[in-house]
Amino acid sequence: MTLGYSIDCEHDTGAVPDSVEVNNHFPLEWEELKKLLKIAAVEKDVGVYSDIQQRVVQGMPGLVSPQKCNMATIRKAHLISEAFLSVTPDNIDEVADIIMELYVSEVTE
Repeated sequence: MTLGYSIDCEHDTGAVPDSVEVNNHFPLEWEELKKLLKIAAVEKDVGVYSDIQQRVVQGMPGLVSPQKCNMATIRKAHLISEAFLSVTPDNIDEVADIIMELYVSEVTE
């Protein structure tokens, strides 16, 4: 169950059994990402902040559920989370640019 920012995958909703692999990638446009970052930059509720972080990671192409643990995917998700954690009210555009670049970049294992 999410708090309204991240998107439940089909397993969480009960639409498909856990044994079936489903897409867990939900693209974000730059403006959508920027809106989320503006909220996160001032958010005090850790649950809301974490839900926004999860949604930002869900913008990463190639995510599936159940998650496949390959190092390239883990590394890219980590880099996106690291950029997300650096957001402040003064660097929203910069962080949005970094995350958008990470979405399309090749990250090796």
